[in-house]
Amino acid sequence: MTNTIKEDGSWVESELSAADFNELRLNKRFQVIARELSQYPSLPINQASSDWAAAKAAYRFFQNQKVDFKKIIEPHILNTSLRTKGHDRVVVVQDSSVMDFSKHSKTKDLGMIHTFNDGVELKGLILHATLALSEKGLPLGLLSESIWARKKQSAKGHEHTKVPISEKESFRWIEGLRSAHNLVHPDTEIVMVCDREADIYELFEEALDRGVGLVVRLQHDRVLDDEDYGDLKIYDRLGLEKISGYVQVEIPSSGHRSQRVAELEICYSKVTLASQPRGVKTSRVSQRSDIDVWVVDFRESSPPKGESPLVWTLISTIEIRDKKSALQIMNYYKMRWTIELYFKTLKTGCNIESCRMNDARKLMSYIGLQSIFAWRLLWMTFLNRHTPEASCETMLTENEWKTLWLKKNRRKIKSGELKPVPPEQPPSVYEAVRWIAMQGGFLGRKNDGEPGMISIWRGWLQLMSAVEVYEILTL
Repeated sequence: MTNTIKEDGSWVESELSAADFNELRLNKRFQVIARELSQYPSLPINQASSDWAAAKAAYRFFQNQKVDFKKIIEPHILNTSLRTKGHDRVVVVQDSSVMDFSKHSKTKDLGMIHTFNDGVELKGLILHATLALSEKGLPLGLLSESIWARKKQSAKGHEHTKVPISEKESFRWIEGLRSAHNLVHPDTEIVMVCDREADIYELFEEALDRGVGLVVRLQHDRVLDDEDYGDLKIYDRLGLEKISGYVQVEIPSSGHRSQRVAELEICYSKVTLASQPRGVKTSRVSQRSDIDVWVVDFRESSPPKGESPLVWTLISTIEIRDKKSALQIMNYYKMRWTIELYFKTLKTGCNIESCRMNDARKLMSYIGLQSIFAWRLLWMTFLNRHTPEASCETMLTENEWKTLWLKKNRRKIKSGELKPVPPEQPPSVYEAVRWIAMQGGFLGRKNDGEPGMISIWRGWLQLMSAVEVYEILTL
């Protein structure tokens, strides 16, 4: 992804110029609002806007009935589709996240996101995203995103299994796959990665029908249609296979777990999922056919005393022939973590759960715009890791990188060692991202590694404030 900054100095203009709200006035206002809010994504509208008149214009924009979530995010999705061109393969990750607005009692039309045992309910919205990555992990953008207020289910237990998949909330996984298949360039191979919640029979059928490689963490120990062993389940079938090798995985520390290196056994098998296990008959099951998939199990056989063993069991439509192809499936699954970072950026970097819109429709539209900002911050972080030597003008305007250079060298300028004149040659992506992160608290010591998301977005806020002053002084 290069040349994202237009001559007018706005990546927002490049990304969102195709937005259409069926009214020229709204289209123009959207560009102004998006540009202002993109500079301070973590601040509320009244603080991110240049003045009170601009803030009122933003509030009126989100209140307009012609403005909705889909129209706001659509131009970004189209640009993501264009960015997949030229890639031999893209990895597409799907996941959902809960947006908690329980503390905002004045916000109308929110849905239920959790119910405690005493009957108390938390209110909020559900966001489901489909994020495209290059094969090396650079976030190319969103291929689909949906948001809704969850309603209470009328059908429960066995009755819920009779509900058609198209009427269930879980249908969003199939919709995400269809969007990716329709939007990714035809010459580009798709590998889709999902967590346990996407272990849905119809999703595997859809992936096979459309030629999409699918990797999902196993949730259901399904019954198999096995010619040699009868009605075994998946874990029983894996237990009959020989260990094909070992792999070492570094496990990071957490609140209850210390950092360590785990050695995992690798075991895999081709299996046939039974479409109607043990003669189960429902309208949903009757439409299925048996499907062949591969299952690979990564299991720690000897964890340290007091530690739970690490187990990853993945089910895939991609053929697994040997240890090397099994490890490739693991590597695809590891890339799923990027969408967790995306949601973290949206909630922490963009501070989305602090928004106090007074109804869910306006809130959804605002989240749509912030989703694009969250992707941009995520992209900037990963760009540093993938193309550090590239010119920073792929991500910063001339005024932005010159302001950044002045802030980085302010002490030398004050002492007289340097003149307050930025160089003609812009710094690299590596230099610029580290300088931004340093404004947000990153120290940049030898053993500090690469800057993280939080220090980058904090530094971005500092930079944007300084850019405003620089642009006034250089008028």
